[in-house]
This record gives sequence, structure tokens and C-alpha cells, in this order.
Amino acid sequence: MSKSEPASALLASLSSQSKAARFRALLPDIRAAIERGASHQQILAALATAGLQMSSAEFRNALYRERHRKAKKGRHAKQTQTPAAPKAGNHDNRFDYARFRDQETDW
Repeated sequence: MSKSEPASALLASLSSQSKAARFRALLPDIRAAIERGASHQQILAALATAGLQMSSAEFRNALYRERHRKAKKGRHAKQTQTPAAPKAGNHDNRFDYARFRDQETDW
């Protein structure tokens, strides 16, 4: 699937997949069209000519879901890379304020 193939050829090869899967396959081209300033209605018309019929609400919902799926994957990756918090019983790494609070300051 190269970018030079027309959307209709791409959709024909994906005919056995769901509408959401076909939408995800075309998502990079859809995002590029939005960045170029194309309106959602223009994109919907192009998708309809290519064989992917969507209402305006379906299109907005699909865009929302894909954007949040990408953001959710990014948050999940960041969470798995952070080190684990120390256990509740482990006090070795804690700062001992009682030891320093009553000392005179070295100004």
C-alpha cells in the first residue's frame, strides 16, 4: 500500500474489512488532507467516491476515537517506563526532617 495508490484501489483491497479498519487504513491521508486545510465535508465526499460511505457524525466520531487511541498508547508507554514507587515499609530513602529541623542554620 503505497501513498501513490488511489483511495479506491486501496479500499478495493480492503473490502473484507470493517468500515473502521478501512478508515484507519486511510487515516494518514485523511490527516494530511486536514492539515492542508480540507474541510470534513470535502473529505467525506472524497471517501464516498472511493466507496467508504460515512455520515458527518460517524466521521467526527472515528477521528475522535483514533486521536484518543493514539494519545492513550502514548500515555501507556510513558507509564511503563517510569520506575516503580518504593514499598510502604521501605523507609531507607526518605528524608529525615526531625534530624535537621532543630539544628541551627549555617548561614
